[in-house]
Amino acid sequence: MKEYLFAYGLLKRKYSSNPIYGVPPMPIKYVGVGIYQGKLYRVAHYPGVKYDPKSSNKVIGDVYEVNNPFFLNRMDAYEMAWPLIKKFPEYRRVKRPVIVKGKTIQCWVYEYEKPLSPLKRIFSGDF
Repeated sequence: MKEYLFAYGLLKRKYSSNPIYGVPPMPIKYVGVGIYQGKLYRVAHYPGVKYDPKSSNKVIGDVYEVNNPFFLNRMDAYEMAWPLIKKFPEYRRVKRPVIVKGKTIQCWVYEYEKPLSPLKRIFSGDF
């Protein structure tokens, strides 16, 4: 079964190749632009999302096909995410529905785990 990753911040293609962000090598295949139902916030120089299936808010990102399962472990470390980080993770990697090329697929998404106050919303849904 194929695994997919929805990237809405520094893992997007336009940022991930810039060495200033320290993104680990990404041996993954770009699938297309994805739409995730939720709200986008500015955390620092990077964003965070919260899933909200009842909301009309959309977050725009890149969808990748993950061919190497160890890649997700490396990304968990980069994102300071559960399940790798058990105590006080900044993000939690979960599967969520994402629309890509008119179809809904289940993608791994790094959702922000810390309090949203006083973060500012990014109303455009695009970082």
